[in-house]
Amino acid sequence: MKRSKIIWMTAMVAVSGAALAATSPRAHNAIALLAAQDDPAELSDIRIDSALRNNQYLINDQIEAALEDHDAAIAADLLAGIVVLASPFASIVTLAIVAGVWFVVIGVFEIVSSFGIRKASKNFGR
Repeated sequence: MKRSKIIWMTAMVAVSGAALAATSPRAHNAIALLAAQDDPAELSDIRIDSALRNNQYLINDQIEAALEDHDAAIAADLLAGIVVLASPFASIVTLAIVAGVWFVVIGVFEIVSSFGIRKASKNFGR
């Protein structure tokens, strides 16, 4: 009777150990996500590390597949996404500068076109 209890307990310990081994990586990842929930850069790093842990050649394979399909836009977008994920704050500054320049250029064109529209509207009534 004692022998069957020992075997039963040993089996339960083995099952519990297997369950712990199976869930441990996900638990570690969940704890890391909770710890970094207020830090976008850290969250990006965790996601990239997780993706690369599953497939170390994921980024290289995706870029090569896009280039083989002669789709340089997808490869450029993927590369831009990697740069944004790698350094999000520098990317935000760069995006703000590009958007600012874009708004200035659009504003200048709107001012020039408004003078043209004003001139055309004066001649339209005659």
